Amino acid sequence: MALQYMKSDLKSLKFGKDTQGGGSSGLPYIKPGLPEDSPAGEYLAGIARTSADFPLRGGTYSTIASTEDTIRISRFLNDFPKGAIFTSKQVGLQKSNPKIETGELGSRLNTQTYNLNANLLAQVFEQGTGTHINRAGFNTNELDDDKNKYAYIVKNKTTEQNRLVNLFNTKISGETDSNVASNKTALGIADSNEFLFQYVGGPDSNFGDGETIISRTTNTTKAPKGQIRLEKLIDTNNLLGFSNNKNIFNNLPSGSYSIENTEYQQGYGITAVDFIRPESASTSMPQINQFGNTMGYSALLAAKGDDMSVTTLNDFRQKTSSPQKRNYSDQLVNIATRVGIGNPGARTNTQRKGTNIVNYSGQDQVNMIPLYSEADDTDPFIGKPEARDLIKFAFEVINNDNPSETTRVHFRAFVTNFSDNHTANWNGQSYMGRGEKFYTYQGFDRQFSFQFKVVAQSKQEMLPLYQKLNYIVSSLYPNYSKQGFMRGNLHKLTVGEYFCRTPGIITSMNITVDDNYPWEIKYSEPETESKFPKSDLPNTKGYKGSDTFQNSNSDADMMELPQVLNVSVTFIPILNELPSLSEFTNTTKGGKHILISNRGIQENFIDRINLGFPKPELNIEPDTPVLTDRS
Repeated sequence: MALQYMKSDLKSLKFGKDTQGGGSSGLPYIKPGLPEDSPAGEYLAGIARTSADFPLRGGTYSTIASTEDTIRISRFLNDFPKGAIFTSKQVGLQKSNPKIETGELGSRLNTQTYNLNANLLAQVFEQGTGTHINRAGFNTNELDDDKNKYAYIVKNKTTEQNRLVNLFNTKISGETDSNVASNKTALGIADSNEFLFQYVGGPDSNFGDGETIISRTTNTTKAPKGQIRLEKLIDTNNLLGFSNNKNIFNNLPSGSYSIENTEYQQGYGITAVDFIRPESASTSMPQINQFGNTMGYSALLAAKGDDMSVTTLNDFRQKTSSPQKRNYSDQLVNIATRVGIGNPGARTNTQRKGTNIVNYSGQDQVNMIPLYSEADDTDPFIGKPEARDLIKFAFEVINNDNPSETTRVHFRAFVTNFSDNHTANWNGQSYMGRGEKFYTYQGFDRQFSFQFKVVAQSKQEMLPLYQKLNYIVSSLYPNYSKQGFMRGNLHKLTVGEYFCRTPGIITSMNITVDDNYPWEIKYSEPETESKFPKSDLPNTKGYKGSDTFQNSNSDADMMELPQVLNVSVTFIPILNELPSLSEFTNTTKGGKHILISNRGIQENFIDRINLGFPKPELNIEPDTPVLTDRS
C-alpha cells in the first residue's frame, strides 16, 4: 500500500518484517525512540546540541556515541551468520601476513594473530580520542611493547640466528648442522634447495590455508671456491668483492681457510676485463683497482666451485629470449655506448673524490659537441659518431654572408609535444540573392611546434649546452650586414627524417624551468677559500683546466643555472620544391614531399609513399561464381 493511502502518522510503524517472506533482519541494531516521545531520546538529543568540543572532540556526546557504536558493532558480530563470516575472514586475512621475526605465542606470530574482534571493539570505543590500537596481536597492547616487535627481536639475536646468515649457510654453503636446521624452521627457510622460503600461511595462502613459497631462479647451493661461512667474517671489513686484490680478502681473520690470493686468481682464471668498470676505462689492473674491483656477474658464474660434481651455476639471462640474451658488453648493443648517452655512475674512486676530473665515459657525447660551422653540402650526421642518437636532431643557422655555410647546433633528442599544423586559406564571398558563400583559394599556412629538454648530466656538459642554447636563441634576433642593414636568420631543422635539414624560420623559442628540476648552485664540497686564476679554469677551446684545478672540488668555473631546461620551439618550414597536390597515379612518380622530407637516408621509403601502387588483383579460384550485379 502506498504511503499516501496509509492512515498513519508514521510513528506507529514498527521495525521488523523487512525481509522476504515477512521475516525480520533485526536491523537497525539500536532502535532509539524519537526525542519527543522518549525521555532518553530527548536527553541524548539535548547533549548532542549543547555538548562543548572540549576536552574531547565532540565533548561529552563523543563518549556516549562511541559507547553506542561499540554496542552496535558488538551486536553485528553476534548476528549469525554475518558476524561469524566477518570474524572468520579477518582471522584468515591476518594469517596471510608474511612470516617475519616478531613476537610469538607457541607457534603463532603476533602479526598473524587476530584475537577474535577484541582489538576491533577496543578501537571502536576509543574512536575520537586519538588512541590507536593495533589490529593484530594476542591482546590489545601486545604490539605496544617494543620487545615484541621486529626491530628489537632482530637486534638482540645472535649472529647464528640472523636470517641472512642462515640463508647464506643453507642456500650457499649448504650447512646442515642441528643449529642451522632449528633456525631454518623458525625463520621459514625452505628445506628444499629449489626454494628460499616455505612456510604455512602467508601471502600465497588462501586466507591462511596453504603455504607461501618463494622460489629460486637457480640452485646455487655449494659456494664457489674462496667463499667461507659468513658469520666468520661478519665483523670484518674485508668481505668478498671489496678488496683491492682482485676480489680476494686482503687480511683474513686468524684461522685455517686454505685460501691463497694466487690460488684464487688462478683457480678462477679471471682476467681484468671480467670486472665492472667504466666502458672507456683501460683493462689494466691499476685503473680497475681504482674502481673498486667489483666482480662482474658473468665472471662470478664462470668461477669454478670446490666440488665440480655439483650443478654448475647457470646464467638465467642465457635462458631467456631476446633481448635479455644479448651481449650488453658489445658497444653496438649497450645503449650507453651505442648512442653515447654516457654512464654518470661509472666513475673511478679518484674521479669521485675530484669532481673536476673529467669522466669521459659518464658524459653525454651529443651534449659535449660544441658549436661548429661547415659547408652546407656536408651532412651534420654522416661520419660523426659523436652525434649519433636514437633519432637525428639538430638546428642549423645559415650564414647570411655565405649561404653555402651553416653553423650546426646539436642537442639530445628529448623531443615532446610534437605538433605539425597545416591550414588552407579560403576567401569567402557573398552574392546578392544567394544564401551560401562562394570561396576562392588564397594559399596555405604550415606551422610546426615541439618541445625538447636540455639536460646536463655532468659538470662538464653545462658550458657547451648553455653555449649552444644561447646561440640558437640569439638567431631569433637580428643580424647586421657590414653596411648596417638588419637581416633575419634562416634555419635548417632536423627531427629524425620527418624534417631532414629542412629550411625555414623559427618564429618563437620559449624556455621554462620546472620547479622539480635541479640547479647548479656553485657550492664547492668541501667549501674552501681557495681561488683560481682564469688561466687555471676550463675554456671553450677544449682546455680542461690546470692539474691543480682538476684535483680540487672547486666550482669556480660554474654559474648558478638550471641543470634541466624545457625549450618550446615554433618553426615554419620552407619546402624544397613547389608545394602542390601530391598526385597518385599508377605509372608516374608525381608525388610532392609535403609531410616527410626527401633528404633522409631511406629515399626508397619516400619513393614508395609518393608512387602510386597498382590496384590489387582478386585471387579467385576457377569456376567460383562472382556477383556482378547487386540485384
